[in-house]
Amino acid sequence: MAINENINPNELFLELGGDIYKTKCAYYPDRTHIAHTIFDFAGERTHHSIFDKLLKYGYRRSGMVFYKSICPDCKACIPIRLRVSDFSLTKSMRKVLKKNQNTKIEYKPNSSNTEKFNLMNNYLVNKHERKKLYYEEFKFYYGTSIVDTYDFHYYCDDKLIGVGIVDITKKNASTVYFYFDVFYNKLSPGVFSILKEIEFCKKTAREYYYLGYLIKDNPKMNYKSNFKPYELLIDGEWSGDFC
Repeated sequence: MAINENINPNELFLELGGDIYKTKCAYYPDRTHIAHTIFDFAGERTHHSIFDKLLKYGYRRSGMVFYKSICPDCKACIPIRLRVSDFSLTKSMRKVLKKNQNTKIEYKPNSSNTEKFNLMNNYLVNKHERKKLYYEEFKFYYGTSIVDTYDFHYYCDDKLIGVGIVDITKKNASTVYFYFDVFYNKLSPGVFSILKEIEFCKKTAREYYYLGYLIKDNPKMNYKSNFKPYELLIDGEWSGDFC
């Protein structure tokens, strides 16, 4: 694995090896995304303590892969997390909870099925104007995991309207992805899902809730800064007191 001279190896988790991969950036089409990627196609569960270290280093999980953005000429993707015990609701968040007083939630082990597959494609096409996934793509990225992962199922009038994928360790939790039926956009399902995941973390005494990447100048990713106080991983160190 060759590491660019502009990348500090001390900011990478190298105990599991890995490779450097380059792809087209999903947020800035004119840029190349560079990531340190760790594959585990053996399908074995990663121990909680190892996964906690990966989260602390700023890694994300997608399917059977751990990855961390390390673009040397772009620092837009900043890992963000909340100390669960410090989080407090805002007035607007309380309104979202009130709007969803009839929304039911079920927690189930991560899996794939036709109902969730159709919901995902509804979301991708109507929310993001992206092409539909094949079922095997959906299963690999959103229905397969190498850590302990749960699907938070959201129901309205007995209809599945949203699914939040959440990775769990004994100490922490990391949100992976949330997709929903855009017909229910008036319920602010994205905000509601984060609030319920934080609530889950509080009830289960988890220390940190990882929200993935904050991209301050991207409207699809800067909403995460509304959940305060938060901490950011900058130059290998978590910095707090962002209110």
